[in-house]
Amino acid sequence: MANNDLGDFLKIAVRCQDREPVLHGAGHEAGLRAGTENVPYIAALGQAATLALQNMDDAGPRIQALRDRLR
Repeated sequence: MANNDLGDFLKIAVRCQDREPVLHGAGHEAGLRAGTENVPYIAALGQAATLALQNMDDAGPRIQALRDRLR
């Protein structure tokens, strides 16, 4: 088994060339890398963006205070 990333694919092909492996490369879908979207991560990113937006009004002064403290 191998990752369909081209770099890994070529390394495996070279190492296996004397064993007659059956290798299949992955195509691209609409010019994008083939694969399944990571739905839980996408949902988590949306939630993180919502939380960041809710706290944006307080973020400026708080971050400036942290910056000044660090300096």
